[in-house]
Amino acid sequence: MLLSGCSEQKSLTVGTFVNNTCAVGNIDKVKNYWSMILEHNKMDARLENFKIIGKEDLQTGESYYLLIGANKDYSFNIATQVFREGNSIVLNDSSLVKGSASCLGCTTGCSPELSNGVWLCTNTCETACTKVITVAHEENNYTTPIQAFIERY
Repeated sequence: MLLSGCSEQKSLTVGTFVNNTCAVGNIDKVKNYWSMILEHNKMDARLENFKIIGKEDLQTGESYYLLIGANKDYSFNIATQVFREGNSIVLNDSSLVKGSASCLGCTTGCSPELSNGVWLCTNTCETACTKVITVAHEENNYTTPIQAFIERY
């Protein structure tokens, strides 16, 4: 008996890297994931702005990429770490295990970042900047975190 088409995906492409610029691709599954996070944490935000940015870890200086969603006035930001594979930007098991960071409180200066691989919210605004970290993936004995994510969302 020959089984085909049963291999699990190792990543989900969410963007491309062309001419030193990151472009957002199909992120419908991530939007569904983030909507579940917002609903679960009773956060009233409508995500309208999406981008992929490259940053440097505040402590280690290592480069990394974030997929960010923000509301209209950027007073709410949610981010998930994504990874570059060739010219693709992907969500993978490492993205899901690290979870997503939500930062809210002001329109500038309250953004998700990594410091020594740990989520934090920069806080250069005069009002309080609140951070919420959410790990919201499920897996079972047959799937990896990314495969479970793809199947669920």
